[in-house]
Amino acid sequence: MDKVLTYAIVVINLIFSVVGQLFIKKGVDQVGGFVPEKWFSFFVASFTNPLILLGESLYLIGAFLWLVVLTKINLSVAYPMLSLGYVFILIFSAWWLHEPVTWVNTAGVMLICAGVVMVMR
Repeated sequence: MDKVLTYAIVVINLIFSVVGQLFIKKGVDQVGGFVPEKWFSFFVASFTNPLILLGESLYLIGAFLWLVVLTKINLSVAYPMLSLGYVFILIFSAWWLHEPVTWVNTAGVMLICAGVVMVMR
């Protein structure tokens, strides 16, 4: 498997992982806040919520793809690439979840991107 295909699998892994996290967040918002006294009902509601189940399934596919990536490139190169998930989460959390994005968030993500570029060289 050549490097381009391996990097493509990393990107696909990121997409599955990020979209999975977005669905999990939407599902948890539907379930409601966690209250220690009602932990069991939160647990049951979390594992019966369709959005959470979909998110976990997508995240599991991403985990499998990660195993494929680890057979092809060094962990010291692959793992920093996962940091690009922060970029996608920032963008899609703002767009789909309507979460606020501050200049500090943006600056932090830009630093992460610079670090990933440095590691990949």
